[in-house]
Amino acid sequence: MFQALDAQGHLHHLLTDPLPQGEVFFCPACHQLLILKSGPKVRPHFAHQADQACDFISLNEGAEHLNLKAKLFSWAQQSERVSVEVANSAEGLVSDLLLSDNLALEVQCSPLGQDEFEKRDQAYQHLGIPVVWLLGSRHFLKRRLTVLQRNSLQFSPTCGYFFWNLDLENEIVILHYLLHQDLHGACQGLVKTFPFFRESLREVLRWPYQQRHVFSFQGKLDLHFPSYLARELRYRNPYWVEQQFQAYQKGDNLLTRTLADWYPQIFPVKVRNRHRPQSACEREYEEQFIAFYAQERNIHSQVLYSPFYYRMWKRENNRE
Repeated sequence: MFQALDAQGHLHHLLTDPLPQGEVFFCPACHQLLILKSGPKVRPHFAHQADQACDFISLNEGAEHLNLKAKLFSWAQQSERVSVEVANSAEGLVSDLLLSDNLALEVQCSPLGQDEFEKRDQAYQHLGIPVVWLLGSRHFLKRRLTVLQRNSLQFSPTCGYFFWNLDLENEIVILHYLLHQDLHGACQGLVKTFPFFRESLREVLRWPYQQRHVFSFQGKLDLHFPSYLARELRYRNPYWVEQQFQAYQKGDNLLTRTLADWYPQIFPVKVRNRHRPQSACEREYEEQFIAFYAQERNIHSQVLYSPFYYRMWKRENNRE
């Protein structure tokens, strides 16, 4: 953490004030004694002792978290008022950064369970403050979306489902957008990067909502999927065994399906957060997506578009 009280009750802010010398410091929330730490790879910061209990105890962060938070603080300060480590005792919440009191940023570098994520996300909903989750290097996108990445998804009519990564080493923000999932569970989509400090941080985070043109990409299909499925069932893949069981209950058999029966092979990703219901725009997107590919005839190709594209197609189709 970057803030602490001295013996006189004055607040010291390590990101804006000179490094204090020879002082005793206390936690602004629980008033327990803090330790001032620094080193060659980590910024000066305050930390609780290991056995202390406090709302701020989660702020005993690693070097990546501290350095990212400091970078974002400096970046946001260039264009607006920003506060760091803002505590709300009523909600049991400590925001990493708060921009102009109306946008919270959560920098997540360590693992975070589903229950804890939903607890924090609900707290922001109660406060009426939108939150953007920015995931560190441990949470870079690999082949499949993780639970935390799904929880962090946002939605816009032009960028579809998207989430953010922070790359401290290269000082860039990474936007993964127009995210879809194929029959293998792999994630497909587009990527855009934003260098730190080149434009305002808020403008970067608003970019997915400001676009007015349609994005698209050529999806990667498995043209031998029925053979893959037969092999997975033979090897007792738990996911496909469960899908086959559900099909049996409906009088179906996945092994009798042809390649055409599996089209489209790529669908919009699903959000995991149980306390954040789908918006009307998201529901409309899913319905229009299914309707669009139901009338496609080329099962060997699938181009994925912005949600706005399917809406325009539906309107044109209704005119006819």
